[in-house]
Amino acid sequence: MLKVDIKPFEALSEEDKQQINSIVQWHTDRQIRDPDRPIFVEMSTVTEVGLVTVRSVACDDLLAQRVQAKIRAAALPGSNVDISNRLYIAKPKPDGNKVMSYFFCR
Repeated sequence: MLKVDIKPFEALSEEDKQQINSIVQWHTDRQIRDPDRPIFVEMSTVTEVGLVTVRSVACDDLLAQRVQAKIRAAALPGSNVDISNRLYIAKPKPDGNKVMSYFFCR
């Protein structure tokens, strides 16, 4: 059982709500992402309220972190970054006796 099952956020005093709001970032305020503040999602394992929201928020946040890491890695000029994960080698199908070479795409 989670703490929200014992006392939901709405039942907290205004002082407690303000204290929590000063520390966390609500999952609905995702347009202004602050990496220094944790994301707050209210959920209950007893009533299963918010479980899907928690999963989607976590997946979205993880995807955003991975995209940012790729963008940062691609933006480093002159660095010895392994680009093999961004290359695709096209192998043409054999066409009779023609010799076809490989084609590298970026």
